[in-house]
Amino acid sequence: QARRELRNGQRMIVELLQARAVEALVVGNVLAFDDVTGELLRNSSSIACIVLEDLERRVVSRHGLCGTAVTFADRFDVRALGKGLSDFDATTEETIGYIAISMNEAPVRDKRQQLVIQLANSLMLIALVLGITQRLLRRRLVEPIEQIHIGMTALGEGAYHTRIAVRGEDELARLGHS
Repeated sequence: QARRELRNGQRMIVELLQARAVEALVVGNVLAFDDVTGELLRNSSSIACIVLEDLERRVVSRHGLCGTAVTFADRFDVRALGKGLSDFDATTEETIGYIAISMNEAPVRDKRQQLVIQLANSLMLIALVLGITQRLLRRRLVEPIEQIHIGMTALGEGAYHTRIAVRGEDELARLGHS
């Protein structure tokens, strides 16, 4: 699951970088690619390294902590539209380079762990509320009915001196008084 989330994150990053990567590889304007890459690295703790390579796998641009061991890395094609020989030929996409993105699983794993802890805390709170509610309902409804049942059973067996302890002033208390 975490790998799939990281992979989806990588795809979104590649979509953001695609136009700037084409510009860097075709025109040589690496500064625009570097600006966008730097901004992405500043705003995301899960991106460890972004590398732009040409077709011969020569590094054109490298940003981030590329030398450190990261847990998940992948390479994506940088594609540009190629023209046919004439305006009537269909345009095709051709690979002109690669973007390698290394992701760090730690932020995703930490976030998942926080969610699990929050879920466990929520479930414990719900269990506590249900326990308190069950106890209150038992004291207010079930115990008085059980007392009335015990008293009625004793009366049915001829123990006419039987008394029921009455608490409160609700319908069950009035029934106990009678």
